[in-house]
Amino acid sequence: MKKLLLILFLVFISTNARAEWVMIGEDDASIVYADPSTMRNKGDLIKIWSLYDFLKPKDMSGKSYLSMELQYEFDCGKKLSRKAYIIYYSANMGGGEKGSFSYPPKQWHEVKPTSAREKIFHMVCGEN
Repeated sequence: MKKLLLILFLVFISTNARAEWVMIGEDDASIVYADPSTMRNKGDLIKIWSLYDFLKPKDMSGKSYLSMELQYEFDCGKKLSRKAYIIYYSANMGGGEKGSFSYPPKQWHEVKPTSAREKIFHMVCGEN
């Protein structure tokens, strides 16, 4: 029951924050946005929601999607990140049918230079 309430809460946050998307960058495959109003921090750890809007459909378990909201968690002190939760959408900008996936909480990765994730890292951690 607690897991269901957590999922509903995360979906509620992502659904209500759509008007706050700020473009982070774009490439040949997608446009990436982040929502500063969703930032939550606890010491050096900061969570934020981002939106990847794809130019061509992607496939996940046999289903096609055109956008995804992804909650990142950043460790500003160690310059690490991990994915906490993803919501897939069948249409662009978080529209259409939803699918979701949560990640195990201990998979930290180095923030790669010149990536969209690095730009979000700089936004939330205040580094240039």
